[in-house]
Amino acid sequence: MYKLSELEKSILLAFLALTKATAGKYLRKDDIVFKYAKRQRRNVEISIERLVKEKFLEKFPREERYALTEKGLKEASSLLVEGGKFWRIR
Repeated sequence: MYKLSELEKSILLAFLALTKATAGKYLRKDDIVFKYAKRQRRNVEISIERLVKEKFLEKFPREERYALTEKGLKEASSLLVEGGKFWRIR
């Protein structure tokens, strides 16, 4: 099982908010990347590619557009319900 980083979680939540919880609605990469600070933008691009590789996002075949998959929608929805974790249980 793939463990999501905090940045990847925030990207999934951004997709959830911008697509209004709709799987299959494509967004340009720039719509997501420019929501983050300049120093984080390269890391956001790398994280988007990882999310595509792990099947949380899907890439439009000919353009730099991405959409949530069903797996990504479920994960983002659970993150929204679960909320932030401020401590670790060992």
